[in-house]
Amino acid sequence: MGLVFHTKIMKNNIIAIICLICILGCSSQNKSPLIPKKGNLIFKQEINIINQSLIDSTLKSAEAKIMEGAAYTMGKSGQKQTMDSMDYASSVSLLQNMIMGTITNNFTPNLQKKWKEERSFRFQDSIIISKEKNTLRNLKHAVIHRGKETVTIKTLADTTKNKAKNIPYKYVPEDNLKVSEFRNETKEINGYECFKIVTTSQDIIKNANNLEINYTHTLYVTEELQCKYHPVFKYRSILKKYYPLEITETNDLVKGYEKIYSIKEMKLE
Repeated sequence: MGLVFHTKIMKNNIIAIICLICILGCSSQNKSPLIPKKGNLIFKQEINIINQSLIDSTLKSAEAKIMEGAAYTMGKSGQKQTMDSMDYASSVSLLQNMIMGTITNNFTPNLQKKWKEERSFRFQDSIIISKEKNTLRNLKHAVIHRGKETVTIKTLADTTKNKAKNIPYKYVPEDNLKVSEFRNETKEINGYECFKIVTTSQDIIKNANNLEINYTHTLYVTEELQCKYHPVFKYRSILKKYYPLEITETNDLVKGYEKIYSIKEMKLE
């Protein structure tokens, strides 16, 4: 009799433990993601040089493609027939320099490695203060109005003044975006469980004869945070599903390096 009673107690205890595990499992699965209302989120940029000779050769090739593409675009525009040769040559040079400025700012890893760029959000209920800077200068100061999906761009010389007010917030076009999930590849970042996704996308420099640039982004994302705005990654469909906490970018225009964005500071509530 004592043995039977003891066995019953053991069975009841086992059933109770199983029920408790199920309840805890369900509660963790149903846990709502955090929607940040206050706090700071800062990403730092790091450049990982993998192959310097490949950087040098592909950067040189990219510059040549841009010079040729810009000249072709100007010729195709028909301006050559309406301008004298000096003005036309000056216009071609101006376009080439403008595009080369974009290349210098975004595709010269040895310079970017020195600049140490940071991108930050400061959450203040219905608005987000967005800033971008590097060791040389401030790059951007804006206020995102979360409910309205608009943004006010501040002048860098005097941030009390507006450069553009309440314009629609722009996400990156997603025409060529492809996403692959790797939920079995995980890591913890600042206390958040993350898994890997890989995206491929394409950008086109229209003024350089539609020069195509293909990007690959390897991200570690969490489903424990929810916000449709991000300091670095601006694909709306991605931000609807999960939130990137680590981003590694490569491209096929200038090869041989990685651009990595990781958390420098994260205090959200």
